[in-house]
Amino acid sequence: MKLKIILTFCGIVLMVFLGLFYFSLRNNTQDISGKEPYRFALHKTLLTKRKVILARNLSGLHTPREYLLTEDRRLSEGIREIEVVPPGTEMIFDRAVMHTNKTNGLSRSLLIGRVWVRSLDKEVVFEYEWGTLSRTCTEPPCDR
Repeated sequence: MKLKIILTFCGIVLMVFLGLFYFSLRNNTQDISGKEPYRFALHKTLLTKRKVILARNLSGLHTPREYLLTEDRRLSEGIREIEVVPPGTEMIFDRAVMHTNKTNGLSRSLLIGRVWVRSLDKEVVFEYEWGTLSRTCTEPPCDR
């Protein structure tokens, strides 16, 4: 009887510990489409001013989006370039989200948009990273 109570207590403590561990370290995504400065760029046809790279995103990351748009030519390992999008290409951003990684405290603003890709002959949904903020920043500017 005493062993059963001890095992039950240990099981409850373990479940509480694992639950707290999960909730404290899970990634958080928040819709920020209505906030400045993102609101002005949404639901409008915008033109690229310089070359950008459309690449296939890594699977299994925090995002379900298959493609990403970046200005950086140095792609992470495993991310494959699909096409260089030329200046003057039309694109539309549909929403903005703030993704916070709980393990390192970085928050990334992601714009979710659409662009026509010639090489794929279709419109694709992509994410574009617009800045990174650190919760540990003590003096502005706190981006990158």
